[in-house]
Amino acid sequence: ATFLPDDVVDGLYKAVELAGLHVANLTLEPIAAIQVAIPEKFRMLNMALVDVGAGTSDISITKEGTITAYGMIGDSLTDILVQHCLVEFETAEQIKRKCRTQEIIEYEDIMGLPQTITAGEVLELLDPEIERMTQMVSDTIKELNGDKPVSAVFVVGGGEAGYCEGTCGNPWTGGHADDCVRTGKCQKRCHDGNPDRNLPELLCAEQ
Repeated sequence: ATFLPDDVVDGLYKAVELAGLHVANLTLEPIAAIQVAIPEKFRMLNMALVDVGAGTSDISITKEGTITAYGMIGDSLTDILVQHCLVEFETAEQIKRKCRTQEIIEYEDIMGLPQTITAGEVLELLDPEIERMTQMVSDTIKELNGDKPVSAVFVVGGGEAGYCEGTCGNPWTGGHADDCVRTGKCQKRCHDGNPDRNLPELLCAEQ
């Protein structure tokens, strides 16, 4: 999460001490993400970074070499699968990832019964939430940037490495977050040879 209670921060410091280490610096998660994902020479531009996590997405804005604003929105893709498939969180995560590489996904529900779901069914379940998240990201970026669009958007995250997060659903042959520009299109060629597929705005970079 972007903001942590004092007892959580104290626990983090204590865990580091028990490991025989020393905390040199503590910063907000979106600031840490933008320092890693966006080279300093590019921070002169007015850009946004969206760090998509398991339960929240952190948003940072850069302009004239500094981070000018940050915010956070909630997301619940995995929770939707938890409720629909009657599984625990980790199984729902696996279903979400496998839907990009397998046509039929096998899993076990909380009753221990074997179940199957198709990749198409998973995407159909998640599409409305992806559209909602996309709109929330767009609105939040404009709000944080003084009601103006940014020049480019970087999207990073750990849950869906190597896949477009939009409706395309095809693995990329390569590319990085800096290919995500505010055109609403994937800037990389999909594995079937079709370039520039239309994707929901902002969610078009490799995660």
